[in-house]
Amino acid sequence: MIKHGLYGTAFYSTWAGMKARCLNKNNQSFQYYGQVGVVVCDEWLNFINFRNDMYSSYLKHKETHQTTTIDRVDSCGNYCPENCRWITKNEQPLNRRKPLLDSSPKKSPNKQECATAKACGKLICYCCSHTWYQRIETKPIMCPACKSRKWDGNKIKAQKKDS
Repeated sequence: MIKHGLYGTAFYSTWAGMKARCLNKNNQSFQYYGQVGVVVCDEWLNFINFRNDMYSSYLKHKETHQTTTIDRVDSCGNYCPENCRWITKNEQPLNRRKPLLDSSPKKSPNKQECATAKACGKLICYCCSHTWYQRIETKPIMCPACKSRKWDGNKIKAQKKDS
């Protein structure tokens, strides 16, 4: 067993928290990360690889900032070397996914809302206008909000013409 000497540090906790958000269904933040398809790259499942990629930039950031948190540059992307950086807790809220639709119950999405959702990699439900990120290869059988089977942007257009 290799000892890295970082167990119990803020840096190690950042790595453990990142994995928990993406992999542990019992984690309170899983619904915003793992459930919507955000993953930790295979290399970073091993702490030593994460340390090799991120520790020096972490230390550099800590020299000039009181708080240091990991951030995904593309908030819709995964945890990987090319998409992660260190920022402060005050900067963290500025890089969040924003809701694309007014999710009023039973409001059918319009063409612009469908196009926007699709361009951002989201799926949209025809019945309740709920949107969700789907980065996992297989598509869901039904909308996670209302359990409808009418959920894809292409299907929305076809169903509206049939109505």
